[in-house]
Amino acid sequence: MIDSPEHKPLSRDDRDEIAAVAAAAARRNRPTHLVVAAVVLLVGSLAMAGSAFLSRRAAARALDGATYESVYAAALMERIAELRRQNTGQGSTLGVNEPVGNMLTQLAEMASQSNLTVPAPAEQTRQIQSTPFSRREFAYAFTCSSIDDVFRWVRAVGERIPGTQVYSISLQPVPANRSWSVRLTFARVERTGR
Repeated sequence: MIDSPEHKPLSRDDRDEIAAVAAAAARRNRPTHLVVAAVVLLVGSLAMAGSAFLSRRAAARALDGATYESVYAAALMERIAELRRQNTGQGSTLGVNEPVGNMLTQLAEMASQSNLTVPAPAEQTRQIQSTPFSRREFAYAFTCSSIDDVFRWVRAVGERIPGTQVYSISLQPVPANRSWSVRLTFARVERTGR
């Protein structure tokens, strides 16, 4: 082989210089700063998305709470308007607060129509302080085979005797008899004087 001046063997320094130039060119062809910038941008956008998601959840909870309060307030306003109409004589046949003389008889009849056998209730009447109204309570304790009968009775009482509400209810299963132990108290506010 003939040695020509263009093909002479490279010295160690020449090879190191060529390697350094090649490494610099390779670094220029691999722009890591763009990858780092993209990762930083991705992390930032994920943080923003997480913050927006948490804000949305908090706003949804606040909206649910406000919706519930609005529905509850509307129901209360409707109840107040109904009571005002009935107290001025524009309501149905029996006013919400008008005394019911045969209440125990009506409660017993509605219980039997609902397939329930109930004992006589413990009755209690309390005068509401500084008002012409008293609160009557009828507490029942009995057992029955079906809760549906109890709820049918409660619904009938609420529909037929205006102003009567369930003051308290306790239902406990009795597995030995396949029945239910029921404690139920109806309450009604009645006018005692004008």
